[in-house]
Amino acid sequence: MKKILLALLCLCLTLASGCGDGAPVEQASDLDIPALSEKLKSSDASVRLAACIEFSEGLHNAAPALDTLIEVMKSDKDAKVREMAAYAIFRMGEDEGKPAMPAVKERYKTERNAGVRSVLFTLWNHLEPETSPGATPATP
Repeated sequence: MKKILLALLCLCLTLASGCGDGAPVEQASDLDIPALSEKLKSSDASVRLAACIEFSEGLHNAAPALDTLIEVMKSDKDAKVREMAAYAIFRMGEDEGKPAMPAVKERYKTERNAGVRSVLFTLWNHLEPETSPGATPATP
């Protein structure tokens, strides 16, 4: 089951990165930021996960919730919620997501869950490829 979820997430990340010519442009969903932010405080992980999914569908419209999503990515006790919070930041785009880089780097160092680490790695590559753990050193 985990492999299937990871494969689907990788596919979503690939599609979201704009691979392929002639791909349809995705429209950002309108978001009720205060209501979704409140859901992120729920004791029910499925409610928090659903809120992160909605934020990810908002694309750049989720930018006002960046600080909240960073906090969820850093400290939620449920790995799936942390993973989806990182994915929502990825979906915001480079300009909106760039302020999350210090938290992404910090969390990447301590994250033990492979799925979350994978999304953090992809997010890091997307926002700051030159410092990514997968970056190839420049040759003189």
